[in-house]
Amino acid sequence: MNKKKEKQILNDCLKNNKCDEFIRQYENLVYYTIRTVAARKHIAFSNEDVEDLFQEIFAELFKNDCKRLRAYNEEKCKSLAGFIQMIASHTIWNHLDKVQDPFTYSSRNKITAVDENTLNLFNKYDMENQLNAREKILIIFDCLNEKKINSLERIIFKLYYFETLSLKKISNITNRNSGTVRTNKSRALAKIKHCIEFKLKE
Repeated sequence: MNKKKEKQILNDCLKNNKCDEFIRQYENLVYYTIRTVAARKHIAFSNEDVEDLFQEIFAELFKNDCKRLRAYNEEKCKSLAGFIQMIASHTIWNHLDKVQDPFTYSSRNKITAVDENTLNLFNKYDMENQLNAREKILIIFDCLNEKKINSLERIIFKLYYFETLSLKKISNITNRNSGTVRTNKSRALAKIKHCIEFKLKE
């Protein structure tokens, strides 16, 4: 991608709060970086691991009114892609340093944060299928990865339910107003409820 197009995508995100194209443009690079670090560390990433780190990297880029992105200087960096890859790598290494077992997830804690009405969808199936907390969270993750849920909805859902951040904090991280954040959270929740109902009836 040429410098002019790169700058336009960045400016649209920073100045006009239009970051969907930014995410689409660089999501493959972020996924590639995660898998590269995994290969170097000889870590077997699950799909859940990759998605969690993917969301964490974009949250890092967008938090505090996109502070990290605003620090990009095209005179000092060869490209925005290289700068994003550097931030992604640092985020992954910091994550690995903070936890002893980074890829064992506290499914039971996460599951309790999810909307009660969503969890109730599991109730009538629990006795028959003996679904435990981890199985439930994996179903929710599968639904989160459906194409019907866009990147912004996915990020907001995870920050709100799994990281238990307030709507105000998420608004700051994603550089969106609180109304937009609330709307995207509700849309994601509705789509996930529909997805869960479909999967449990399969």
